[in-house]
Amino acid sequence: MDRKKTVKDRLNDVEESLDNIARSGLAQGCSGLLVHEFKDVVSEYWTQAEHNASRNNELVI
Repeated sequence: MDRKKTVKDRLNDVEESLDNIARSGLAQGCSGLLVHEFKDVVSEYWTQAEHNASRNNELVI
């Protein structure tokens, strides 16, 4: 369970960093698109993991 929390915390840190890059205007053009695509992938991953967890009563990473 500690490993799962660590992974989730690190992904949250990455997402926060990407938000900061996007807000600061440093992400331009393709870089900006990659920031948003990565955030979408992470969000979709967590949505699926939470769905699986609710079905299995656990969080699977």
